[in-house]
Amino acid sequence: MYIALGSNMFTTSENYATLLQTALELINQNILDGVIWATVKFNESELPTTFNLSNGDIVPISNLINNLHPHIYIMKYAPQFAILSHENTKVFLSHGGVGSGHESMYTATPMLVLPIALDQPGNAERLELTGMALKLSKLDLKVDDIISKVVRLLNEESFKMNAKRMQVLAKFNSKRKYRGADLIEMVLNLAKHDSSRNENGELEVDIETLLRSWITPDSRMGFIRGNYLDVFGAVLIIALVLLISLGYGFYKAALFGFRKWSLRSRESHQRLSKTKNE
Repeated sequence: MYIALGSNMFTTSENYATLLQTALELINQNILDGVIWATVKFNESELPTTFNLSNGDIVPISNLINNLHPHIYIMKYAPQFAILSHENTKVFLSHGGVGSGHESMYTATPMLVLPIALDQPGNAERLELTGMALKLSKLDLKVDDIISKVVRLLNEESFKMNAKRMQVLAKFNSKRKYRGADLIEMVLNLAKHDSSRNENGELEVDIETLLRSWITPDSRMGFIRGNYLDVFGAVLIIALVLLISLGYGFYKAALFGFRKWSLRSRESHQRLSKTKNE
């Protein structure tokens, strides 16, 4: 597994400790055989001095920081694209930056996304929708949750297939111009990942499924949903209800004040008339 949380991104010392603990547990449980962590930002003094593993082993933090652990390597810089391109890199734990997301798609590497700030939460949502990624929460980062999601990325075939599907799109869309042969090749490659065989062993492809990445939202969801008219309509109705409620409230308050003023004015007039008569 390759970990990189961005060259200018920071998270809490508790989250860094959780990620280190998770890396140790993944290796200890033979789920992974190695972890590379680049662009490290944590301060050793803010981390626990030792990590207690589920099997009872105790690992000093100094072993990790000084790269004395045989299966974990921590570095300030790494050639990310080269690492992701290597066949032994099975999972990429990233902050969800645009560049990292594109490189992960280009190399067909399933992702575990820990968004920290800026556009990263939105990127994490979109990557998860492609079917090649799972997301984590920086506000509730748990060792068991990370381990279970790494296991899913490694064992569920759908993540690998979707990563390969996105790789085809990333490679062809990285070119400045399309050629007819490129488009034909892309459709043929996508068909491998989005098709099924009928009883005669022939490939059957649903065109809408095959080209879903190119079909615009209004075509997939209809005019109203595709143009967010349902959202705008709901907002407009809520705004009108609020305005009417406020207007009615002001009207009732003004009416109450007017009636009270009228009553006091009438009583005052009556007292004045009574005084004159006396």
